Formats: sequence, structure tokens, C-alpha cells
Amino acid sequence: MKSTNNGPDSEIEIGTACKNKSCQVRYEGTSSNETECLYHPGVPVFHEGLKYWSCCQRKTTEFDKFLEQQGCETGKHNWVAVKETVQRNNCRMDWHQTGSNVTISVFAKCADPTKTIVKVNQVSVDIFIVYEDDKIYSQWLELNGIIDIGKSCVKLLGSKVEIILKKAEPVSWGKLQYESQAGDHSQSS
Repeated sequence: MKSTNNGPDSEIEIGTACKNKSCQVRYEGTSSNETECLYHPGVPVFHEGLKYWSCCQRKTTEFDKFLEQQGCETGKHNWVAVKETVQRNNCRMDWHQTGSNVTISVFAKCADPTKTIVKVNQVSVDIFIVYEDDKIYSQWLELNGIIDIGKSCVKLLGSKVEIILKKAEPVSWGKLQYESQAGDHSQSS
């Protein structure tokens, strides 16, 4: 059968699983396109024995229960894995801290305020910046400490995006990112 959602030449086999995270629906014909997709738009987080999705924060210690968590957002099913066509760019990212704040600076000139999104929770930051009309910077960070979301802010400046995170406790962070990722993406202060 051919899909109307993924282009005229896309062949979808009966039984194909939806590619959206945590959606358990399988393709059973064109009627499957009419059903609602429940999925997680965030990323899985494994922190101090807890397992949860960055988008909804329903925490569990059991991996099977984590896998069974129903999605927190609704949308359309995605039967075919789509290759990313947008080129991601690397911008210089730096960070520094004071007794009460951690400031992350992403050096992306002329960030578009209508398309730039920074999502935070107490232990992570998800950064998506569109700058210089068509360039994209995307980064997810699991933080080395806990932040106060209500007292944190984002500033879009001419030459950079500043993400100012209020520390929940006035302690020094040895690294920006939690140890499990620090080897891959850490920046020095």
C-alpha cells in the first residue's frame, strides 16, 4: 500500500511500527493514518537510577515501566524514517558561573526570536537556535546541578544567545554537564 502522508512513492508495509518515540501503533492500512499518535517529543533521561522522558518527567526506577510510558503529546504517525535535510551547525558554546547562576553562551549571530526555542527543566536544557536566516544549532545538555526554572532566563543578543540558569543551591559546579555525558560535550569554565 502507498502512504499519502509520506510522499507518493513511499511504500509502507502492513505491520510497520510508527517511528515516533513510544508510539506502539503499527500500520494496518490507510485507516491507520486517521488514528492519533501518542509519542514523546523529548529524549530519554537516565539519571541516578531514574528513567524518564525529558518532555514529561514521569519518573520510574524500572526500565520496563519506562518503556511502557504512554506518550505525552499527540500528532500524526510517522511510518517512514525521515532523513534530516536541515544542516546542523556547530557554534562555539562556553559557560561560566557565579555563586548563584550558571550562564551558557552560544555564539550564534542574529538568532531569530520567533524560531529559537530553549526548553529547561530542573536538570536539563534543550537548545534549538535558528540564526543568520537558515542556520541551526541544536544541543541537549544534562546539567551537573539542579536549577530554579522560574528564576532562569534567555537573552538573545546580536552576537550570541545567553541562557542564564539560576542554581537551586549556591554551590560550585565542577562541570556544566552531568558526568555521564561530560566526556562527549563538556566545555571548560
